[in-house]
Amino acid sequence: NTSESTRDSDTDSELDILSSSLDMMLQNNFGHDLDAPIFSSSNKAKLDLIVDELTQQQASTLELESVLQRAHADHQNYKKRKQKQYESDKLRSIEDILFRLFDLREGLVLLSEQYQNEGAISSVKAILANLDSTLSSSNVSLIIPSPGDQVDPYAHEVFSSVEGSQSPGTIEFIHRIGYSAGSKILRPAQVSISSDPSEVQ
Repeated sequence: NTSESTRDSDTDSELDILSSSLDMMLQNNFGHDLDAPIFSSSNKAKLDLIVDELTQQQASTLELESVLQRAHADHQNYKKRKQKQYESDKLRSIEDILFRLFDLREGLVLLSEQYQNEGAISSVKAILANLDSTLSSSNVSLIIPSPGDQVDPYAHEVFSSVEGSQSPGTIEFIHRIGYSAGSKILRPAQVSISSDPSEVQ
């Protein structure tokens, strides 16, 4: 009997300790008012309540993680869009500068063809050579078709169709050379093609 009483006493003591631990957890971790009239003193009820709280916290944590993941993905997408926009704007600015250089080059070519003074022609050609070197170092190539070449719709812009000595549908005359950078056409060459004599009325 003494032994059973001791075991019962030990069990009661352990239950009291468990109850106190559960009370502290509910109060400190989950903010429950232990003096509230609806609060149950049953250890099972306390355990059930703790399980419910932990389940809700887990769900909240998962939801928060999902929100954070979406926010992170949105931020990464925003950074990619901004970088892409920056690269696009940068490329557009470079191309604007190149187009002005193209116009300058064509003006120099025209001057070199019109000047009668050898000294002036020599100076213009020196500037032109320097400009061509600059374009080449920037990976810009000239598109210079020849009469009789087939038309490349990607690299050539057909300006007109004229009677000429070349085979019908081929390039007869070059109005303006073109420019490319790698595989990208910056400005197509402008050409006229030879017309088919049978089509001439």
